[in-house]
Amino acid sequence: MFDTNNEGLKRRIWEWTMKKMATLFQAWKMNLHNKFIKKNEMLDFNTKVYVKLRPIWNDFVQYKVSEEGEALVRRNKENIAKKRYHHHLGSGGYRSAIPKWDKMEAEMIAKGGSMGELAECSKQWLYCHGEP
Repeated sequence: MFDTNNEGLKRRIWEWTMKKMATLFQAWKMNLHNKFIKKNEMLDFNTKVYVKLRPIWNDFVQYKVSEEGEALVRRNKENIAKKRYHHHLGSGGYRSAIPKWDKMEAEMIAKGGSMGELAECSKQWLYCHGEP
């Protein structure tokens, strides 16, 4: 299916994998913070999932409750509050949304409607943000 000797493809796959792992790791740390630190609960280090956290757990908790960690949380909350445009793509992203938008636009045209002379990327932005 793929030419596994293609170095460019291997590099792109590696980069995508690293980005995905970073995102998942970030979400995992956030879940630990929400499930345990915010509720002032201790994890069960005897479970298979948390057994490797024992040596670093105290440092993680100390960082999260430190002034530096709290400042980061405050800054992130402020940035999120500034966000004006929230997308509605879901987990399928553009790949699953574009066929739906094309069908919706075809139905609109059949009923006599139109999006006018908008560029394709402009239409997609409007659909993505729930404007039309």
